[in-house]
Amino acid sequence: MVDGTSSKQKSGRLLQQNDLRSSGGITEIDLSLAGGYHGKWYLGGSLGIPILNYTRYQTFTESDVSGNTNNDFGSFTYRETYTTRGSGLNFKLGTIYSPTSAWRIGLAVHTSSVLYTTDRISASMITRTEKYTSLPQVSINSDTLDQITGVTSRPQRAKPREAASSWAPFS
Repeated sequence: MVDGTSSKQKSGRLLQQNDLRSSGGITEIDLSLAGGYHGKWYLGGSLGIPILNYTRYQTFTESDVSGNTNNDFGSFTYRETYTTRGSGLNFKLGTIYSPTSAWRIGLAVHTSSVLYTTDRISASMITRTEKYTSLPQVSINSDTLDQITGVTSRPQRAKPREAASSWAPFS
């Protein structure tokens, strides 16, 4: 799935633009096994392996459209990339009882998914300050800030998250 939204807005003498794009989703691989007993009882179960892959890109820009070159502000652009990757496990178990050839009674139990995810955010900002400094533009990004502060930029493993559980009868 790809989703994109973009907006432009003039606020006073500033032009603001925000662009969001996202893609990804959850895919699940199921390993299943089922069997029957004397044509009356049927049992089945599966092991589900959900795989999560999501990315969001955002660019926010604010520009001076006043025409005043002496107000110490030209523009700035903020860019951010957010990614989530991970996988997990869930289980499904079901049974069907057939008392007659016309009737079937079923029950299924689905556990919630336990997901192990890794989130990563990287960001950068560029500012053009006209005559405020001797530099025509100032630029910084999250990796540089991490190095300056001694924070590791390597993604850390998150604690398991539990997705919503579901219960559905077999038919």
